[in-house]
Amino acid sequence: MTSSTGRRSDSASPNADTLDALKVRERRITEIHDGALPTTDELVCGYPPRGDSVQADAMAYVDFWRQRRSDNILLADELFIASENAKVTADVENLVALRAAALQSADYCYHDLQLAERVDVLIALLGEGEATGRVMLQAVKRRARGRASDLDVIYAIAFAIGVSTTSGDGHYEAGDAAKNLKFGFRVLGNFAPVIGDLALIHSDGKGLASLVRRPPAASDDDWELETTASLDAIFGDVKEDDDDAHGVIVVPVIARQWERRRNGQRCGRACPSS
Repeated sequence: MTSSTGRRSDSASPNADTLDALKVRERRITEIHDGALPTTDELVCGYPPRGDSVQADAMAYVDFWRQRRSDNILLADELFIASENAKVTADVENLVALRAAALQSADYCYHDLQLAERVDVLIALLGEGEATGRVMLQAVKRRARGRASDLDVIYAIAFAIGVSTTSGDGHYEAGDAAKNLKFGFRVLGNFAPVIGDLALIHSDGKGLASLVRRPPAASDDDWELETTASLDAIFGDVKEDDDDAHGVIVVPVIARQWERRRNGQRCGRACPSS
């Protein structure tokens, strides 16, 4: 686990607040499976579509959109026809047409803009590549506007990674949203050690600049000495020299990994023989 400072803690389990948030999330997923209509923010954060079905979600959301749309704003024939087609068959072709029609009036009708954003997520769930990129941007915008919790932002990133790997066959099956999240978190998990180290290093911009500007070392032994000095410049955290400690840095994570390297290990396992 990592703390708010980016440093890893020794805890191997989520804290109480995270567990409570996950319980709330699971209850909400159950409601959606039972027929509740998720918000577009929830879809971007990896919640399933209504009834875990793109078709069911499109039908319900079009009705919801029409109810919210102001009566004094004329509903163009093209938009009405496109929304009817999507209710009947929510495939890529019909959803793309609905999004295009909604965008034509999005400048003067906010509800039409919301419809276009919602349909984009459904198109991405069907595996259409361009929509995937737009959905990833939706997740970033929501974080920048403060519209999502930190937990939801992580889920949105995992969802965006997962949905970007869909087959693009234009079909959605029950459980696909959960599969997207599973894959996305597996990718994020692979990068977790690197992210933790970078968060630690980037906490001091001057120290990082000093590290990357240092000329390359001539040998592995020189590399170890140069790295020790560079990290010392970043963190100013060096164990006092004595008979048993030869200037070993005591920075979390990086120090442990560097010590493993010196001992012929990487990630807790012995390195392969050359």
